[in-house]
Amino acid sequence: AAAKSFSSGTKLDVYACSACNGDGFIGFDRCDTCFGSGKGWDRTAEELWEYNSHDTILLYKVIKKFGELAQAIGFSVQRTTGACALDLFCRRYLKQPIINYPAFTDQIHPAVFGGRVEIFRQFSEKTIYAHDVNSMYPFVMKDGEFVSEFPYQVTDVKLSSVPDSWQGVGRCEVVVPDSMMVPILPTKSHTGKLIFPTGRFTGVWSIYELRYAASKGVKIGKLEYAIIGPAKPIFKGYVNQLYGLRQVAKKTGDSARSQVLKLMLNSLYGKTLERGIYSKVNFD
Repeated sequence: AAAKSFSSGTKLDVYACSACNGDGFIGFDRCDTCFGSGKGWDRTAEELWEYNSHDTILLYKVIKKFGELAQAIGFSVQRTTGACALDLFCRRYLKQPIINYPAFTDQIHPAVFGGRVEIFRQFSEKTIYAHDVNSMYPFVMKDGEFVSEFPYQVTDVKLSSVPDSWQGVGRCEVVVPDSMMVPILPTKSHTGKLIFPTGRFTGVWSIYELRYAASKGVKIGKLEYAIIGPAKPIFKGYVNQLYGLRQVAKKTGDSARSQVLKLMLNSLYGKTLERGIYSKVNFD
């Protein structure tokens, strides 16, 4: 992807591997497997110099293009794409500071789970249709409402007592009906595997998930604790601008800018879920 996006004006041909006839390196006739096994080490110094020159030019183009985009839309270049995305969000779209309180972070993070990948039916004799959500992470950030002020911690409360306009997370016991074909709430098995069981179990979930589960017949017990607060679509402006810029880049054929904007859109989601790094100092 990088080669196609940033190779304009540079000789970056991909040769067939002369050892196995697969795709070689950019500008060099050995693939990763053959080169790594020593089959590419018979190249001359001039050939290796040419390959590394192409590689260096490609890296320069990536950095230059990224710097131009940073200047155009107003963020400071950081070490990672996620850090760049967070820098832009904080500079231009965060209306008021969100305080990161370590004790709350430890209680919130158990509600974070990975993506759901399951096979419900292994084959079908009928036509199978594939559906895909366009830009799922940005879509969720654009329309979703997130805690926008310093949150409150409450204990031993009912889900129904949380104001409708508030979001957050809560820990509670749930009872998922055995008849539910596609259970909603995730948890971890004793081996650490992500599962979606039926029956009675306890966990930490977002208020949104708990409300949705309750609407589908899941019994929600009292919240042992909840960290909640007023919610607003705080990421809407960020997503609208970058998504719009990406659509323009795609229409004008600027694949490099389109690729960077895609990464910026997706990486902010994960960056906001990052655990903080804290130091504990003991004084004798």
